[in-house]
Amino acid sequence: MKNQRPFFSIAITTFSRKYLLRQAIQSVLNQTYRDFELIIGNDNQQRSVQSLMPDIIDTRIRWIDHEIQRGYFGNVNRLIELSTGEYITTLSDDDLLGNTYLERIHQVISKNTNVQVVFTDYQTGEHYDCNIKRNKTLPIALSGSEWVLAYTSLKYKTIGSYGVFKNSFLSSIGGLKPLGSDLDNSPYNDNLLAVKAGLTDRIYYIPEKLVFFRSHEGSPSSKRTDADAFSSAQKEFLMTIEETLISKEHKENHNLYLYGLIKWFISDYICVVSRGKELNIKKSVLYYIFIMNSTKSVRLKCQFFILLSRKATKALMRGLWNSQARVKKKTMIRNQKLFRKKY
Repeated sequence: MKNQRPFFSIAITTFSRKYLLRQAIQSVLNQTYRDFELIIGNDNQQRSVQSLMPDIIDTRIRWIDHEIQRGYFGNVNRLIELSTGEYITTLSDDDLLGNTYLERIHQVISKNTNVQVVFTDYQTGEHYDCNIKRNKTLPIALSGSEWVLAYTSLKYKTIGSYGVFKNSFLSSIGGLKPLGSDLDNSPYNDNLLAVKAGLTDRIYYIPEKLVFFRSHEGSPSSKRTDADAFSSAQKEFLMTIEETLISKEHKENHNLYLYGLIKWFISDYICVVSRGKELNIKKSVLYYIFIMNSTKSVRLKCQFFILLSRKATKALMRGLWNSQARVKKKTMIRNQKLFRKKY
């Protein structure tokens, strides 16, 4: 008898975080909705991932050891190709799904017709509190343009790659796409996926924190100083949505999308630059030109100029204050050493 197609596929990408991977796997196996397959893609050719966890035995798990190193995007897109579920989501090996994640999404899919995409809110931090009471709330249905407008204006919080997609839809848009100059740790790839969901007629959003996005020292996003990777990804992001969101309703809202995205981009860029030790004037000028050239609207140009000025001024003042604080601290330490030598 031929095996029935699972309703959900969950694709976990991993490389070297054995302890965190075990937690991620367990969060999937603990789901209250049981009709799923779990595909684990190992990109580390020095080990067999299944051999690291011989105690985890479940017929719904498929262990994939890639013969060549694919990188994150090659890994996740290969898992999408291998998946057999009607719907699919992805998960990094350091994050977790809440126990009712699949159940809540299945409820939305079963009560509505032709559902292509479902997103949820998420929890973030170093440790996941599984005892938090999560009141069930009604899902919010939005048209494609309503969703993109709400997402780019930060009204609804979600992680694009942790949404649940109709498998055929995710394949039709090419899976996950790296953006910018850093192809291994590309910023905004999950944000682009969330925006591309606007290509569908209807998106459902569950305002419950059903996913745990772990912030920890091993996470590269919290320490990045590569401003070029961010600016190049931002440029490619804008070009992609310009080419993708071409329907009348999206064109009518284009400036509203752009305003939300540029606010987001400027804030990210200033934050990344502030982490660095030196300010590159030439690159800063080029970034200013990129922002100003992102629109033909004089009104938006003025708004972007004000945004850039405010953010840059705050960053400079914060940097100056930190610099003065460091000088005071060094002076205090030097005086203490002199005092101890004298007495």
